[in-house]
Amino acid sequence: MNSNGAMAFDAGTLSADHMVELLSRHYSNIELKPHSAQLKLATAGLLGRIGELRYDFADTSGGFDIVPVEGEFALFTFPEAGGMLLETESGLWETGSSEAVASNGGHVRRYGFPGQRKHTNLAFQPEILQTRLSVLFETPVREPIEFATVVPSDAKRFASMTWLLQGLKNPEFASLDNMAAARSFSHLVQDMILEFWPHNHSHLFERRLATPSRRQVKAAINYIHEHAQEAPSTVEVAQASGVSLRTLQQAFRDATGKTILEYTRDVRLQRAKDDLLKHHDEPLAEIARRWGFSNVGRFSRQFFEAFGEMPSHMRRR
Repeated sequence: MNSNGAMAFDAGTLSADHMVELLSRHYSNIELKPHSAQLKLATAGLLGRIGELRYDFADTSGGFDIVPVEGEFALFTFPEAGGMLLETESGLWETGSSEAVASNGGHVRRYGFPGQRKHTNLAFQPEILQTRLSVLFETPVREPIEFATVVPSDAKRFASMTWLLQGLKNPEFASLDNMAAARSFSHLVQDMILEFWPHNHSHLFERRLATPSRRQVKAAINYIHEHAQEAPSTVEVAQASGVSLRTLQQAFRDATGKTILEYTRDVRLQRAKDDLLKHHDEPLAEIARRWGFSNVGRFSRQFFEAFGEMPSHMRRR
């Protein structure tokens, strides 16, 4: 899967070879070692990609080990049921259903799954997270990020990620409207992980940030309105305001009640609504595309959530 999208699977009994093929294609080459010679994996879930984010949700039964063969991903595992075993170059961890796990594929010897298991994985290339951290604080981060291996998954720090983990289970969630929207969503996930998952650079988030002036927040808002058709990234908005992205994010939320990504989407929806009411004969798909919504079905759902009425109904009034 080289572009945005998700693939659901419900194979009932999935062979070990089929599982290896799916995961190797999605992440990197692996070996699967069954705990029993007669193993059949009862499995259901999905594999998805949004921008630089790769993720999967799986509900499996049948004991097996996964051994990475090559490639490096920073993998963040959020369990719902069942435990796992993680063996790395530096130690062995046996975790339960209330513990989230971070791992770097380049240092992992095996992931062990003893039986029934349900979880969501989020994965990025390590250098992508390191680059993002540098962007957030406008300072080079040269030392590789080392995430805490095990963190309580019910910790308050992860409360804001609950909606995201639930949403990723819907295959349509990956059908973001364009590459700019996918990139912005990927950045949002990166920001959450970097802020909420403990690591060796977490102290950067504890620094007292200078509060942007009202003028700088207003500059960010103006930039979004002026470039709405281009769906600017959060970094571009921050650059236009003259402050770092990390500094702008909280002040923007305080001023508008929305994240930069949410605000940008709502402006694009309002512009689409304006065109819808002005140009009665123009196809709905063309108006949606003009404002960055390539999927008309998704656009219609977001339009309804924003205005309480489907675009086709509003046009007929």
